[in-house]
Amino acid sequence: MLREFSWQQFLVSAVVLSLLWYGGLIALYYRRELAGLLRSGRFLPDRPPLRLPERERSVALKKEGSAGTAAVPEVMGKPKLPDGVSRVSASDLCFVSEEERRVDQLGLVADVLEELKTIFRTISDRDGTKRDFIKSAGELSERYPGLASHPAIAHINGYVAAHAPFQLNAEELENLWN
Repeated sequence: MLREFSWQQFLVSAVVLSLLWYGGLIALYYRRELAGLLRSGRFLPDRPPLRLPERERSVALKKEGSAGTAAVPEVMGKPKLPDGVSRVSASDLCFVSEEERRVDQLGLVADVLEELKTIFRTISDRDGTKRDFIKSAGELSERYPGLASHPAIAHINGYVAAHAPFQLNAEELENLWN
């Protein structure tokens, strides 16, 4: 069936259909301009120029730039964020206090805390005692020799006191890493 049409017939029909399509669009969307063109012979719309309402125009004239020229009026104003929402950069986004973040970023402290989590999990799974924990902490202090004199030892001891399944007094916490 397609062999019956020549290229010339195809191109003529494509041009005619395109002219009909764009003619319909012009008649639909630019009918005022088209009427003005047909009436006066020139292509100028008969629309009045857009103006700001009197109140907004006076506000725009009061806002003068540094050079003494009128500033561009803000039609809708500046956007307002919902209550309780603020804009921060991705680098400022943090869910812990500054001190906790600084301590947690240290390599030694993060490694020790991870090992302590494993020890606490093992002790709770095997119903371990305080003696088992002290033995495991001794092995941990041998793996990390500078732990007893580390500046963040108080943070580590606080973690142990908060997460240990048994009570440790201050003396036991001090002697834990020696």
